[in-house]
Formats: sequence, structure tokens, C-alpha cells
Amino acid sequence: RRAVCGIPTQALNKYFPTIYKSLDKDNMVVSLKDKLNEGIGVRRLPDDDEFLQSLRERPLYGNKILRYVLEKVEKYNNKEVVNFDKLQVEHIMPQKLNDEWKRMLGDNWELAHKKFLDILGNLTLTGYNPEYSNKPFQHKRDMKKGFKESGLKLNRELAKLNKWDEEEVKRRAKKLSKIAADIWGLN
Repeated sequence: RRAVCGIPTQALNKYFPTIYKSLDKDNMVVSLKDKLNEGIGVRRLPDDDEFLQSLRERPLYGNKILRYVLEKVEKYNNKEVVNFDKLQVEHIMPQKLNDEWKRMLGDNWELAHKKFLDILGNLTLTGYNPEYSNKPFQHKRDMKKGFKESGLKLNRELAKLNKWDEEEVKRRAKKLSKIAADIWGLN
């Protein structure tokens, strides 16, 4: 939660020993949760609202935690074993837009690209990152080894879509953030 929300962890190595002494030894889990929720500033544990908002809106590409989040979301309620070793993070809407992407994103394509490029909703895992490159969404979806043929649940959802625009990025970000909140819930 803290990494996703951009809260540094360096203060924790001093904070945890102090709160350990004040925990109710008969009810450690509840007591620890209460202490973490009391924290302020860099000592705080982000609540669900902050966590969900960060997952939906904060640029996560380049953050070490991103791959872990995508892997955990893929594994959520999925009994199939996935080998993540050769997978890379893929921008669904690419870093460099061609004319087809600009048309799909509409008149405000520059703003949409800047705002949504690196957020969770626009990122996935694939073993075919170089093949996908800056290709149009429909090509990434329909090509051999594209989203339609992917063994990943994350990508099979994309295969059902006809377009990839601002609304679809937001919808996917909301869905993935809810799954992440279930995985890293506070209850």
C-alpha cells in the first residue's frame, strides 16, 4: 500500500520497534492494525480510499512495485499456474502514438496520453512486448499471440474490447484497483 501511494519506507525501521512495545500481546493483529492506522505522515498506512485512488490515477510505470501488483492481480482467484519469468510490462496505449492511436483517443489525445500512459489501467504483462510495440489496439488484440490468444486473465479481458480509449483505461483501472484492494485489504 505504501509503495503504491508513494509513501517512503525509510522511517519504518525506527517506527516498528517503538510500536511493538506498545502492542496488546493478547491481540497482536488488531493492536498492530490500530497502531498503523494511528500513524501520521510517513508513518501512516494508506486507507482504502487513498490506495484505490493511487492505483487508479498515479503513474506506476517504472515503480518497482508495479510488476508485483500485476502478478498478484493476475493470480487473484486464478488456480492456473503462470510463469512470470519471461513476461514484461506492456503499455496497452503505447509510449509513442501513431495516427491511428491519436484518432482512437480523440481530439484531446495529447492530454489523454500524458494522463493515462503509465497508470495501472493502461499496463499489462506479456511475453510479446517487442511484437506489440506501438501497434494499434486492434492489432495487439487480434494478432498471433495477441490479447485474444493470451494465457493471462489480464489480457483476455482486453480481448473483449473493440477500442482502447480514455474510458476503457479508467474502467480497467477501477476494476484492477478493486482487485488489489481485496488482495491488500485492511480487514
